[in-house]
Amino acid sequence: MSKNIEHDGARWIQTPLKMVLQFIELFNYPICLDLNDSKRVVIDYDEASIADRLQKLEDKAITHIYLRDEDMMAFMRDVKKILEQEKIGSGALTPQEIMSEVCSISTCYEFMKTAFTQLGFSERSLILAEEINRRSMKAVRETPNLVELLRNLRNDLHPHFMRALLSGSMSACLVDAFNWGNQEIKEKVSLGAMLTQLNWEQKHFEIFDEGTQLHLLKMLPIEMAEKLRRANTFSKEVIEIVEQAFENPERSGFPRGIDSSGIGRLPALHIVSSQFIKKLVEREFDYSAKNQIVEELKAQYNQGQFVQIMEGVSRMFAA
Repeated sequence: MSKNIEHDGARWIQTPLKMVLQFIELFNYPICLDLNDSKRVVIDYDEASIADRLQKLEDKAITHIYLRDEDMMAFMRDVKKILEQEKIGSGALTPQEIMSEVCSISTCYEFMKTAFTQLGFSERSLILAEEINRRSMKAVRETPNLVELLRNLRNDLHPHFMRALLSGSMSACLVDAFNWGNQEIKEKVSLGAMLTQLNWEQKHFEIFDEGTQLHLLKMLPIEMAEKLRRANTFSKEVIEIVEQAFENPERSGFPRGIDSSGIGRLPALHIVSSQFIKKLVEREFDYSAKNQIVEELKAQYNQGQFVQIMEGVSRMFAA
C-alpha cells in the first residue's frame, strides 16, 4: 500500500482508519480509497453517513484510508486541541481503561509518524508529540506491570511506538535512581525516546536489528537533531538525546563514533535503557531475564559516566 498517492490533481496521504474512527466527531473531510493500481475512489464527506461508511470499511479489514495533505494537517490540529482539553484525570485508571488509553496513544503516534514521514518536517508534523508524551507518561504511571501490558497488546500497537514507550518508560524510572533526577528530566528523557526514531522507516529498523550495514543509518540522528533545532521548540537536552542515542562508549556507535567522554548524561541514560529494552524484546518479554540482561549491560557499559548509569540500574531493580 502506497504511503501517498496522486489523484484528481491532489496528493492524498495514507491515514490510519482507526484514528479517524477514534475522533469521528472531528472528521469532516472527503476520503480516497486506493482499491488497486488502476482504481481509486473518492468519497465525499456526508455527515449523516460518514460514520457508518467508515465502520463498514473497518469491518472489511481495511486499515488505512487517504486524506488530502491539507485535510490531514487540519484534522491533526483538531485532534491536538481535543487532547489538550481532555483531562485524563489524577485518579487511578482501571486495567481496561489503561489498555484502551495505550491503544489510543499508539494510534496517535502512528498518525504523527505518518505526517512526519510523508509531509516532511515542520512544527505542524510534530503537533502531537508533546501530547502523546504527556498521555504516555500518565498511562505508564497507572500501569502496575508495563511489560505484561505490552506483551498482551503487542499485536494491537504500532511496533515503533511500543519501542519508544518502553525505552522512555525505563529512562523515566531510571531518573529516580539519581539525586539529580526530577519530573522535568523525566519528561525530557521520555520525549527524547519518542522522537529518536521518528524519522526512521521500516527498513531502518530492520538494518538496526540485524546489526549490519549500520553506516546506512549514520545520518538519521544528525538529520533529526538538526530538524528539532530548527523548530526551536525542543530543549537542548531532548535534542542531545536524539543526536547521541546510538553512540557507544567504545566509539563503535553512530553517527559520530564518539567515546564515553563525549556522550552526555541523559543520552547515556537513554542508551542503556533502550539497550535493556532491545534485549528484553529479543527474549520475548521474559522479565525473569532482567538480572542476566543487567549483567550483560554492565560488561558493555563500564566506562565514564556509564558506570554511574549502571549503578542506577542496579539500584532501580534492587528497589
